[in-house]
Amino acid sequence: MSMVNIESHDDVAVLQLNNGVTNAISPELVDDLTDAIKRLKSEYKGLVLAGGEKFFCIGLDLPALIQLDRPAHCLCHCRSCHCRRRDYGPELRFPVCMPGQDMILRQVVGDRCATELMFSGEFVEPDQARRIGLVDEIFSAEDLKEKAVAKIAGLAALPSYGLEVVKKNRVEALRRGYEEVRPADSDMFLNCWFNPAVQTLLKAAANKF
Repeated sequence: MSMVNIESHDDVAVLQLNNGVTNAISPELVDDLTDAIKRLKSEYKGLVLAGGEKFFCIGLDLPALIQLDRPAHCLCHCRSCHCRRRDYGPELRFPVCMPGQDMILRQVVGDRCATELMFSGEFVEPDQARRIGLVDEIFSAEDLKEKAVAKIAGLAALPSYGLEVVKKNRVEALRRGYEEVRPADSDMFLNCWFNPAVQTLLKAAANKF
């Protein structure tokens, strides 16, 4: 069973994560998501990435990853993981920052705000997310998909060459910076992940997942 669902809306595809209620990032989800994006890239002009009714994505699938000798490297490119949920308690609150993720977050919300988010691991409420620029708009669950598809359809209708130039100007510096720090950052992440104290916390968190 695929861990992603695909809906067609003319020139726009809606790619929805389908890994249970939490949509936790597992190696299988990453594989299915990667395959789907590669296929959809040649079939559609725009893409909406969607989550579930309760969670877009809760983060890493700790029960699955804690069993691995080494976490799948593809997962290290996904997001910043603060291994904390509201029911974990403060003893399980610690940040594990994925390689290069801080660069993207700093570009979106700024250096000071990104630093606070990464160190604190706090949840961000919708109004705060909009205020700091982490999200563009807030819609009801009933209207969200329609609004997202309409926005992407509007962008897809623009000349593709112009969009490619704008996108390249935005991401090229990030890509170069990421490639420069990836080997060292990956080593630091793995050393942190397999630190005995961190493993103890991860296993405790996995038991409550």
